[in-house]
Amino acid sequence: MKFRCSPVTVRKRSGGIAAAVLRSHAVPAGLLGLFLFAAPAAAADILVLDGGTLVVGKRTVRLWGIEAPTATQTCVTTTGRVWPCGARARDELRSAIRDEEVVCRPKARGLDVCRVAGLDIGALLVKEGLARARDDYQELEARARSARAGLWE
Repeated sequence: MKFRCSPVTVRKRSGGIAAAVLRSHAVPAGLLGLFLFAAPAAAADILVLDGGTLVVGKRTVRLWGIEAPTATQTCVTTTGRVWPCGARARDELRSAIRDEEVVCRPKARGLDVCRVAGLDIGALLVKEGLARARDDYQELEARARSARAGLWE
């Protein structure tokens, strides 16, 4: 049986401790009207692995619609300068979620849309030129390319 769970809400407190609250309404495939409720998760830290991946408690959350560089990846500008694009994307994601409430909702299998103060953080990374667009963010990537931002320098 397959289950679809949503959403994940993470409230960050100052001091770096996060209280994770999972409000899951799981519906077994093929059984309409039957709802299973998961218990709220205990307090957990948010770990940012790279510009496109978070770990909330024991759950790995990959951001939908983007392809971010790995944390150790370097990029080369059109002028030949090498820069740590992976570390910069990771740091931008850390900065975006610092001391804020993060709400993640599944969009596709294994991929979530995560928001901070209503702002889609995947879209933010694409807009800043720190991730490539895979789906709805093509226009944001085109703007970042024309502005020669981030990966498009």
